[in-house]
Amino acid sequence: MHLSNDKKDKESAIKRTGGLCEVCGTRGIEIHHMITSRDKTIRHDPRNHLFVCRPCHDGAHARPKEFKQYLKSILPYRYRDYLTMEIIHKQGTENARTE
Repeated sequence: MHLSNDKKDKESAIKRTGGLCEVCGTRGIEIHHMITSRDKTIRHDPRNHLFVCRPCHDGAHARPKEFKQYLKSILPYRYRDYLTMEIIHKQGTENARTE
């Protein structure tokens, strides 16, 4: 059976988290891309994935600055992943402008 990359990403996130939202600990259902999912360079990088429930996903999009601070204070290892993905995303954006 052929699985799409998005499906594989979700299955990997479920294995990594035990199926729980990384933010609140309830049952997670989807991946939040900490840096835009439109960046093909990092879209499928597990460091860019936060497995979340719907309310936490909605909150991440509704209040991105507060969510970033939450990651920094409560989930520092995931915040490091966020910073890494931000650097890779910026480098890719800068490279695209110079080509």
